[in-house]
Amino acid sequence: MSKALSGRHLAEFLTVVIGWPLYLLTYSLVAARNLLYNKNKLKTVRAPAPVVSVGNITFGGTGKTPLIVWLLERLTKRGLRVGYVSRGYSRSVKQDIYLAPGDLISLEQVGDEALEIHSRVPSVYMAIGDSKSDIVSGWSAAKSLDLILVDDGFQHRRLQRDIDIVLLDLSVPWSDYWLFPLGRSREPISSLNRAKYVIATKAETAHPDTAYQLESRGIINEKTPRAEYQVLFAEEQSSIMNKKVLLVSGIGNPTQFEQSVKNAQIKVVYHKIFKDHYRYGVDSGSEIKRLLRLHGADMAITTEKDWAKLKDFCSEDLPISVARVQLAFVPPNFAETLINDVCSLIEQNPVSR
Repeated sequence: MSKALSGRHLAEFLTVVIGWPLYLLTYSLVAARNLLYNKNKLKTVRAPAPVVSVGNITFGGTGKTPLIVWLLERLTKRGLRVGYVSRGYSRSVKQDIYLAPGDLISLEQVGDEALEIHSRVPSVYMAIGDSKSDIVSGWSAAKSLDLILVDDGFQHRRLQRDIDIVLLDLSVPWSDYWLFPLGRSREPISSLNRAKYVIATKAETAHPDTAYQLESRGIINEKTPRAEYQVLFAEEQSSIMNKKVLLVSGIGNPTQFEQSVKNAQIKVVYHKIFKDHYRYGVDSGSEIKRLLRLHGADMAITTEKDWAKLKDFCSEDLPISVARVQLAFVPPNFAETLINDVCSLIEQNPVSR
């Protein structure tokens, strides 16, 4: 018996003996919890302002941050006071953090994703803590906000939401939508019935079986809005196209980042992938220089999320560019539909200041 065959048999054995029982236990617990919330048997918290959640049902990167930035930019440009609520992944400060525009902010306080969002939309109010309902309850500024936007809030049912937006990554295999631990899903696919908007992401690299399974279950169809992502650079793109590029990332979906850069007709010679929320250190800049020499690259490209943590360790002579993700919807008129729906929600709940 080959090692590969014996390894496969061992994996199948462990799936039957350990995986399925844990799957059934997880399914029972999630189903019971959702039923109790559906029957109003578990206590919920109502925020003093309307709440919109942007979330998903799987672990990993589905493209939430670009959508959150897109929403925040358009709402704040209308003069609205918007709050952003997040758990603050990768932060080292453990107490709840409340920040107003103009306050000093750090990676240790809020984590990499919130820091990236603040760099894009500095006029946003922020509440960072382990329990989204608890930090909203203790947020004095929330009473003067027009809207609260919750990052990754679909499973946090203790906090009442007015609109749930859920992103579905079409590029992953269908097995990812199996409930943990057999897959990477946090709850059954049927939970999407709670969402007002389901948006498909990464459709251009869709896994055939995933698209088929979601379509056959009536979860997506030809009318389902799609979010498409394009990378932009501070430099002229034509100047980068003539160079050999090293990618550096520590994000939830590095494959999609690489594909987006390649779609911009940029030659990628190597992609250094770190784990999601990776914390860069004093040697990171010199390590990137070493990789540039090793792979014969002319420059490096990284993400905004990575640059927020990396920039303090890079010297001025390091040839590195930051890729900014731009979001667009298909069909294009969905953008107006979504913004109008959110603004209508705000108009129904005017703030008295």
